[in-house]
Amino acid sequence: VQGTDQESVAHLKGSEVMAEVIAQNLSNRIKAPTTSIRVRKQNSGAYYIIEPVKLRDHINQLRQGPYSRGRKQVRAKILEECGKQLLTQAAAKYVEQTVDARSLDNVLDRIWPRISPQVLIREMLGSRSRLAISGQGLLSTIELSLLFRRSSGTMAKEPWTAADMALIDEADFQLNSDSRRWGHIIIDEAQDLTPMQLRAIRRRSRTGSMTVVGDLAQSTGAFARDSWTDIQAILQSRLPSNLKHLEHGYRVPREVYNIAARLLPHAAKNVRPASIIRESGSKPRLFNVVASQMAREVAKQASHHSSKGRFVGVIAPPEQFDVLRSAFRSEGVKFSDSANGELGNSINLVSPEMSKGLEFDAVVVADPQAILDMDEKWGARLLYIAITRTTHLLDVIAPIDEIPSILIGEPFQTISIAREDEALEPHSFDTESIVDDLIDAATAADSTEDSPSNETVTAPQSNQGEAGFTAIQQEMIAQNARYLTNLLNESFKPGMAKAILESALEQIGVQTDIN
Repeated sequence: VQGTDQESVAHLKGSEVMAEVIAQNLSNRIKAPTTSIRVRKQNSGAYYIIEPVKLRDHINQLRQGPYSRGRKQVRAKILEECGKQLLTQAAAKYVEQTVDARSLDNVLDRIWPRISPQVLIREMLGSRSRLAISGQGLLSTIELSLLFRRSSGTMAKEPWTAADMALIDEADFQLNSDSRRWGHIIIDEAQDLTPMQLRAIRRRSRTGSMTVVGDLAQSTGAFARDSWTDIQAILQSRLPSNLKHLEHGYRVPREVYNIAARLLPHAAKNVRPASIIRESGSKPRLFNVVASQMAREVAKQASHHSSKGRFVGVIAPPEQFDVLRSAFRSEGVKFSDSANGELGNSINLVSPEMSKGLEFDAVVVADPQAILDMDEKWGARLLYIAITRTTHLLDVIAPIDEIPSILIGEPFQTISIAREDEALEPHSFDTESIVDDLIDAATAADSTEDSPSNETVTAPQSNQGEAGFTAIQQEMIAQNARYLTNLLNESFKPGMAKAILESALEQIGVQTDIN
């Protein structure tokens, strides 16, 4: 695969009608003779002469079977007619030894040409006249123009697309009818398969026995579906077909799935939310930042997760990849770029579509509204995919006033950064800085009656607060106190977390009884 198709072209190539187009293409390559054919005799200037009527009916009967088998049978028929011109039946048994092989092949190629599946599809797509003949009665003029693609100079440079692979497989089947067959087939991510891809799978099944798994809420692209009806129809066999809904989920934690489930009525109204059996213990975070800081914030949060040894997915619209790449580089953050076919062990920049089927320890979703706007019909599915790629932690980072309303609310810990110079975020700390920040947190707790909400942090606009701290310093104290509390709770048992905090405070002379 070296090329891509527009969605309209991919949809057309993936449609079952293309199987008929290929069959019609092959049939039109077969030319029953209208004049006498001449097959040269071995080591002789003489010829076997066969009248066209002797072959025409036989050729037309063979058009319906596998192409390569038909060619062999036409060859056998030509030899049979040559043998009838020998003096005895005994001699006719060895007629092939009396025929010039090259002359026989030339005659056969004019009637029933040899061709590979790759050449068949390349020549069909690269010729308006071949397309017109192949699609006659099957495709409209507009559809024929969509399929046309000027051939490259060589086969090696042909810009094959993913949709072309199924066409080549279909052509190979119609040419040779040989496919290795399996007793049972398991298909994952089946919701996006095209009819032509499903045909390729079905013909590799010995009995029709299959397990087909997928999620309609993640069905996007040329064949985005709302039901399994057409997949069941294409894969049907003599075996019964049963549809089962998975009721329980475990990969995505409950805290994250509760957010994703809000999207289901918009993404896939026929999908019932699963019952999630696992919690991560960490609330997803929603960062509300000034637009100019969004890429930088994404880079910082991704780096924060990576520093903890987490496998990180940064999921963003492809049009934002350039600005995110720049932010990663300016912050000195190493990352892998899925646009280059990379998938690394640390931070991975991926689009919602490319993230399908992947899972990460932590996911940073950049600009959820832009993801919703990627596709007028299926934007909610793309955002659903992005949110459900995490197995533990989720950060959503959005420009101020551009947060989708469906994401606003209790499931998130919301961090609002009102001005660029107040862009405060939790950082990674060594042991000394942890102790220092615990001291600041304790002092702030003693001198401040009203602290920001546990769920929402809003950068204040005043320049001076209580206890001599500026608004920015108070914000830093509140955010880092929460961060350090979460860090202690995630890293130690409750009793040990309490003991560490008490010991740290005692070391700097603060006497307190932590309840």
